[in-house]
Amino acid sequence: MVASVISRLSDTKTFTQDSLPFCPTREFVNLRHGGPYKNQSNFGYLRVSAEDGGNELHSDIKIYRGRNEGNVGCEVSGSVALRQIIAGDKKPFSVYVPGLSGIPQVEEYRTESIVRRGVASGEANLYLRNVMFLIKEKNRLNELIKLVRNIFPAISLFVSFDPVKDLHIDVRVSVTGMSGKRIPLELVGTGVQQALQILSYVVLFRPFVLLLDEPDSHLHPDNQGLLAKIMLAIASETETNIIATTHKLKGSKPFTEQPGLANFHL
Repeated sequence: MVASVISRLSDTKTFTQDSLPFCPTREFVNLRHGGPYKNQSNFGYLRVSAEDGGNELHSDIKIYRGRNEGNVGCEVSGSVALRQIIAGDKKPFSVYVPGLSGIPQVEEYRTESIVRRGVASGEANLYLRNVMFLIKEKNRLNELIKLVRNIFPAISLFVSFDPVKDLHIDVRVSVTGMSGKRIPLELVGTGVQQALQILSYVVLFRPFVLLLDEPDSHLHPDNQGLLAKIMLAIASETETNIIATTHKLKGSKPFTEQPGLANFHL
């Protein structure tokens, strides 16, 4: 949310809520913990810190309700370099992956800006095929297949869309290799869909922070452990840091056994 706010901040300190790339509610003021944002009180404060070549960088962010109804106020001070990372529009600082609740039977092609905004607004289920098509267009489909094969070893993905002839993006999945039966994406198991959703976000957006809401909820217990191991590999081999919630301690065991990781249990 904070990254979304400051990504819209240039020389102005206030802007409309509708201009935010991500906001989980129509009433922005209620996002503040404890009480709603106000114009002269009930501010929100956040300090983001990082280390660069042994130097400590800090960026202080203040969020409040704008003077006019529906406006968001934001003031940022501190490291300009850190602010540019947090507010970058090419590579999002953070990406939230909500729980998967099924996908539509068909999906029309959308531009990348619409896909990014739709994904950020919590409508991720409506854009999975578009996300996978963008991955193909950026020549990263093999990277996605390689990651997914850590969970489903024989999986192959086939993504096609002709902007001249097609209205809908076609995505088919084979779980028995390249020559196996190709199943429409909406007919494969929810566990496969969920793994594709999570790993597609990693491949397409390459965020600094990936927020996962119960990523293992539709996976078989054995595959839950495999997904956890992949997440650990991604966190150690890329710039992406992962924050995940789960009710399944068995699936999270690889995390609890990994030194240097913070684990919280409620």
